[in-house]
Amino acid sequence: MSDYQPQTNKRKRDPLEFIGQIAKGVTIEELALKYSITRERVRQILTLVPKKYEEAKEKARELKRGKEYENFIQIVKQLGRIPTVAEKSSYQTFPWHMYYQFRTQAEKEGYVYKKIVPLRLHDENRKEELLNHLKELATKLG
Repeated sequence: MSDYQPQTNKRKRDPLEFIGQIAKGVTIEELALKYSITRERVRQILTLVPKKYEEAKEKARELKRGKEYENFIQIVKQLGRIPTVAEKSSYQTFPWHMYYQFRTQAEKEGYVYKKIVPLRLHDENRKEELLNHLKELATKLG
């Protein structure tokens, strides 16, 4: 009889280790790659402690929202004001479905929201301002 014992790849994984990483924002796919197991196996391990798994997912969401809000505030600081919804195509660094929540939070922190008013043809004051500005530019250019 030989002492040979085949190695098995069925090591028991600690679900709490996975939970801790999920709470830090690591995805199921990243865990699967790290441990050389399938995403489905990671899910199975995580469901062994469902309540802790839900708590970890919520922590990860909060962490992600915090980073997205930081990106939003960077744009606010660049512009010197809170951007309008119409400007969203220029800034893709945070999810726009969170715009109103971020805007409200930024206003509470003292940042200013200025609505950009488009020039209306019937608005004589705005038309006058624009014409004066164009005349100034024309004189500067010669």
